[in-house]
Amino acid sequence: MRNLCFAGLLSAGLLLGAPVSAAEAAAVPAPAALSFCYEAKRDSHWLGPDGRGEAIARMRSVAEALDVRFDFVAMAASDCQLAVANGRHDGMLGVPFDETVAWVGAFPPEASESGRRALFVEGVALVRERDVVQGGTVAEVLRNLRSPIAAVPGSEAARELRSLGLRIDDRTRNPRGLLDRVLRSPVEAAAMSYGDAAFRLAADQALSARLELMPQLLTRRAHHVQFSAQRVAQDPALVESVWEALASPAPADNAGG
Repeated sequence: MRNLCFAGLLSAGLLLGAPVSAAEAAAVPAPAALSFCYEAKRDSHWLGPDGRGEAIARMRSVAEALDVRFDFVAMAASDCQLAVANGRHDGMLGVPFDETVAWVGAFPPEASESGRRALFVEGVALVRERDVVQGGTVAEVLRNLRSPIAAVPGSEAARELRSLGLRIDDRTRNPRGLLDRVLRSPVEAAAMSYGDAAFRLAADQALSARLELMPQLLTRRAHHVQFSAQRVAQDPALVESVWEALASPAPADNAGG
């Protein structure tokens, strides 16, 4: 496996064609701002248009803590990848670790094994009707369910429920419909992506008053800040500081079930 991470890029001399010494790195002045691009989705809990979303809010907190200005630009994912690879932007937000995107830039050193320094963690979550199904954890709720769990057919949630041997109601084909089904049918819970559920519940007070999003995830996939090779070469300490500032538990990364 190729080393796709920060330390590996430095030691292998892959940044700007040659390794950068500590003295050379220290001689480069810190940037006035770091520029990040991301793929914005209208209904995204994490990375929405116009600088909205929990991941953007978290990055703003990091910027304040480090006393560095962060700028954010929404664009198509492929355009963002090219902009980071070419050094026009310093990093891309919300990137799952994958060898196939190594050409874009550097992940945190432990990204292939851990989400410790992830920007956020996405996965399949359970939504239940309040005060109907008892249990303080997902595992307890699953044991106490009397009905199948609603899930969009063919979705990651449906696949995960099947792998756990759970009964599924897959007659609904969109996330909002899943939540309505929990309220208007004998179905007691729905499974969907944490981000989808969080966005829809936050946008609808009537739904959030009657439905509860369980914090523990059935599946987890860390999404990282991927820095450009150029920025890692010029400011390795600053890049490390940004990743380390994200080392507190990432949103939705709740262990247990």
